Amino acid sequence: MSSSRRPKGALRELGGVATPEVILANRELLVLSVLRPRPRSETFWERFAHELARLHMSTTHPRFGWHRDNWLGRRRQANTWDDDGFTFFAQHRLLRWLGEPRVEAALDAGDRAALERLCHRLPDLLPDRPACLTHGDLWAQNVLATPDGEPALIDPAVSYMWAEVDLAHVWSTAPPPEAQRFFEVYAELTSLDGDWRARMPIVQLRQHLAVIAQFDDDWGAGDQIRATLAPFRQRCCDDRQNPPIPNGQPPGTSGHRQIRILGPAGRRRVPAGPRDARRSSRDIERATFGACVPPVR
Repeated sequence: MSSSRRPKGALRELGGVATPEVILANRELLVLSVLRPRPRSETFWERFAHELARLHMSTTHPRFGWHRDNWLGRRRQANTWDDDGFTFFAQHRLLRWLGEPRVEAALDAGDRAALERLCHRLPDLLPDRPACLTHGDLWAQNVLATPDGEPALIDPAVSYMWAEVDLAHVWSTAPPPEAQRFFEVYAELTSLDGDWRARMPIVQLRQHLAVIAQFDDDWGAGDQIRATLAPFRQRCCDDRQNPPIPNGQPPGTSGHRQIRILGPAGRRRVPAGPRDARRSSRDIERATFGACVPPVR
């Protein structure tokens, strides 16, 4: 197999990101080339912002997925190709966790229903972005340094997905104070809109669900999930059968499309909102609560 089709090789050869060489790999042992702890400096994180921005901007792809399934921790990560990022994210990154025993125990029926409603509303909540090569498990402890001090990444779960999947993981896993410079530089290099922080809890739901599925101690992931899903449980108006569209257009009119979601209730087609390039914080609030939140005048 070409090294660019392996997770670490793909990040290195397609995206130019430093990753360790695999010296030995078998069922009992994995030996990698030497890396060292990352330095505690803003300069290091600024260089990492350049590396990650280059990875994301130079590897755009017309489809979402990967040429084969891989692993996120101890669980298989499904990467079946899909032309639609919202469908791919809902199906293979969120709803797929609902059948895991620990997730079933942690989330009640209301939580699970709220997650499905959130999935239906993804085109209203998140901007329509292209797929690009992503690390897929980019919490801060997977950012190390080469012997000469350059950023290096370990333990990827690669796929072609939204760049904000990586950004959300760094943002949500207690980055050190010096990493603030990373977010500033990355946002500037990628022309990230000013409301990206409002989207992070939604994008990071995937990782919180994965943590619950695999560990007895969820490190607060369950509380984070319930906080993000709360607006989708506590409906302030009866819109469960026909969710309101923020701009008031009925389903099927110009600007709307159908997204496919396969959840516990089976395959369904649900109306999705207009595919705007950006969503402001107020847009996200209205997409969440529907017509009960008045538009800004």
